[in-house]
Amino acid sequence: MAFWENLGETISAKGKEVADKAKNITDIAGLKGQIATCENTIKKNYKDIGEAYYKAHKEDEQPEFAEQIEAIKMAETAIEELKQKISHLKGTKTCAKCGAEVPYDALFCPKCGEKMEEDFYDEDDSASELTADIIDEEDIVD
Repeated sequence: MAFWENLGETISAKGKEVADKAKNITDIAGLKGQIATCENTIKKNYKDIGEAYYKAHKEDEQPEFAEQIEAIKMAETAIEELKQKISHLKGTKTCAKCGAEVPYDALFCPKCGEKMEEDFYDEDDSASELTADIIDEEDIVD
């Protein structure tokens, strides 16, 4: 009978060990999730600080981060040109007043009523070249 009692005690002890390890794994996963949340908060705030600095200093003659500011300006220009290409391909243009997407041949914005300006889209613009310049590893600033 002692054999069966010892076997039962051993199984019970091992079961408790497994349960404790499972609980530890779950606790570790929860703590790692909390760490990831904190790291994401830090990254978001770093981004917000950088964006605020950029907006405050993008016109400065000698800003501390002139190279990064220039890279951002080039990227913003490329984004606008690429958005114009997309609008042209979709047969639309953007209302300067409200930002609505308007059919290319519309004279007035159907959302806000603003008179639409004539769109001077140039098929040969340099957005692709500008984008290639931005993507070039020499222009990417870490």
